[in-house]
Amino acid sequence: MRNKVVDMYQSGKGYTAISKALGLQRTTVRAIIHKWRKLGTVENLPRSGRPTKITPRAQQRLIQEVIKEPRTTSKEQQASRTSVKMTVCCRG
Repeated sequence: MRNKVVDMYQSGKGYTAISKALGLQRTTVRAIIHKWRKLGTVENLPRSGRPTKITPRAQQRLIQEVIKEPRTTSKEQQASRTSVKMTVCCRG
């Protein structure tokens, strides 16, 4: 959707025309274009914060275990509650 906004803007359409064509708020269109002009991208950027402590390999193993046994607890998995929550929430 964001790329469509930028494409339409580059083709000469205004904020209002884009918002009506795509069914978005004008302020949303403006924010997308502002981000694109400032950063050169419309993709989600990494956010600040503490990095995860779980390795990608351990994360994959945890995901497989949770898929196999969804009612397992973090204690049974011997992983921190935060690691389990972040992994399960982010992976669906």
